[in-house]
Amino acid sequence: MPRDATETRERLLAEARRLFATQGVFQTTSREIVEAAGQRNVSALTYHFGSRDGVLAAILLGFDQVLDAERGELLARIGEAASTRELVAALLVPYARPLATVEGREYLRIVAQLTERFPEWRDATLTGPYLRRILGDATFLANLADMLVGVLEAPPGPPLASS
Repeated sequence: MPRDATETRERLLAEARRLFATQGVFQTTSREIVEAAGQRNVSALTYHFGSRDGVLAAILLGFDQVLDAERGELLARIGEAASTRELVAALLVPYARPLATVEGREYLRIVAQLTERFPEWRDATLTGPYLRRILGDATFLANLADMLVGVLEAPPGPPLASS
């Protein structure tokens, strides 16, 4: 009877997420992931995910499905005539939920390292339909850019009160 590889796959996924978050996506090697997961077979990562990029995609998609479902709910509530502010909320509010868990914080650290790959996230294989809808809205992106420029050019306000 063949062994159930689910536990091995999950360990590889967890260790890749941890190492990508702490050491860096581009600094972590496949060998380090395999060793951290307690695997003796150096090809275990390739067997389960195809490549180092495959495990990265599995991490991102695992979280993205949940986040995109939440974005979908937010977009359904605000409707087609959503303001830029509402679209920004639909884009960013779901990212707050992962802050509650170690795994979620690791995911957000990984996402932060991948900013130069964001244009690729418009690809249907890498993102859910709701994120693509927000990112594909040229008016939203133009308004967001204008809003950010306004924030950056605004004079500094008074310091925040310490608690």
